[in-house]
Amino acid sequence: MIKIFDKSGYANRGRFLGWGSGPDADWKVIFPIFTILLIVIAILSFIAFMNVGSGAFGSDISSTVESPLDKKLLQGNVKYYKEKQNIFESLRTGKETTPDPSI
Repeated sequence: MIKIFDKSGYANRGRFLGWGSGPDADWKVIFPIFTILLIVIAILSFIAFMNVGSGAFGSDISSTVESPLDKKLLQGNVKYYKEKQNIFESLRTGKETTPDPSI
């Protein structure tokens, strides 16, 4: 059987750009493919970014929201956290209520 050797000395058996014939040939295939893939993804991401700014991917979200702040909900949350703060303060400054197990 006649083998054709490339510059690195590995046998090239007619595979795509010498794929599988050695690590050098493998990297000559892997690196350009992933570089091209990276460039394509970067270009598509930039195009998508530009289209989102112009509203090409759906309706305007701000039109569906009636008010950015619901005052009743906000007041309820403030009241809830004030109660939690009071409980925490009473636990922090109060006397320890855990019984001593050594007694």
